[in-house]
Amino acid sequence: MTYLKSEFPEKMRYASPDEKKEYFKSVVKPHQFFQDAVKEIMSVLKSGRANLIFVCGPPGVGKEALAYRLIEIIYELMLPELKNDPGRIPVGMISLRAPGSSRPTWPMIHRKAMLAMNEPLVDKKVDYKGIFDGKGLATGKRNRSNTLPVLLDAHIETLKQRKPYAFIFNEAQHLTLVANAQRLVHNLEYVKTIADESKVPHILIGTYTLYEFKIRSGQIIRRSKNIHFPRYRADVPEELEIFKKILVTLLRQLPLEKVPDPAANGMLEFFIARCVGCVGILRDWLVDALSKTLELGLTELTYEILEMTALPESECLLLTMGAMKGEQLIAGPKNAHSLLWQVLGFEEADSDLKVILDQYFSPYFKLNKPEKKGNRRPGVRNPTRDPVGVPLC
Repeated sequence: MTYLKSEFPEKMRYASPDEKKEYFKSVVKPHQFFQDAVKEIMSVLKSGRANLIFVCGPPGVGKEALAYRLIEIIYELMLPELKNDPGRIPVGMISLRAPGSSRPTWPMIHRKAMLAMNEPLVDKKVDYKGIFDGKGLATGKRNRSNTLPVLLDAHIETLKQRKPYAFIFNEAQHLTLVANAQRLVHNLEYVKTIADESKVPHILIGTYTLYEFKIRSGQIIRRSKNIHFPRYRADVPEELEIFKKILVTLLRQLPLEKVPDPAANGMLEFFIARCVGCVGILRDWLVDALSKTLELGLTELTYEILEMTALPESECLLLTMGAMKGEQLIAGPKNAHSLLWQVLGFEEADSDLKVILDQYFSPYFKLNKPEKKGNRRPGVRNPTRDPVGVPLC
């Protein structure tokens, strides 16, 4: 067995188990795909090319860490301006919750966004347009501060006054958890309205479901920028080599006496398969493995402990298949250039062109069509409750 040379601080050898775990959790080692995504997002923000930025990747790739890194960078960038304008908020972020019903709770989202901007009296907002007429006289109308239009206007005004460099919606795929297709498109257009009227770029971070959310609206495709934050793929040699360096760097920071060298011991494939090539899953896995090793009173990380604390292979398979589907969706058809030329008439159309287009694009185009209500088959009654029994009088 070949072991790696440790690089953790010497004092960690004599630290308590809890201190060792906290130390390893605090280890931050940015990697190539992480840095590429950060650079591309900041480039779009500085250029002002889009008010909506979609950041998509598989579960466990490190999207939340990416969001917090963006916050750090924007704070550093805005520091000189904050001295002249202390009321300005450099950046805001909220994590969207999965709705408890068939639609997102936009009033709650508006309130959370305003609180993230340090806005006071969030529950006391008043629509003065409804209370006073054009001459400034009271109309006698009673105003409710919790209505959606009032909260939307207050949210947009808060963004205008606080002037953040950007606003981040983390877990943005929860916006897609709706009952029907029309509401799905509505949610996306609603976010675009907030970004357009406030002139504040909004960054939506989520899984590949978020990308499916985007391509259902031509307006959103036109006015947004998509940034892919992918996993490291085992079948791409360059990515496998980068993953090996990340893995070795993290293993050397484990505060244990003996940590096996994954490359020398033929364990590289085992590691990338059981974390699906996602650095976030890898970090959580190593934290669990470290905790189990310390719990057993051992000083060596063994294969048995790694196997015990890894995700089950069946779950890894599901995650891998989901990631591959998302990657294929973002990449588009392999022959997209030829398909575009055929659709535009620059090339002679193949006999199966319509079949190919329907197979790839119909799931998304169908969602833009309004759903029909009522009876779809003439002559067949809609479900209804019929009266039963005989009236008493």
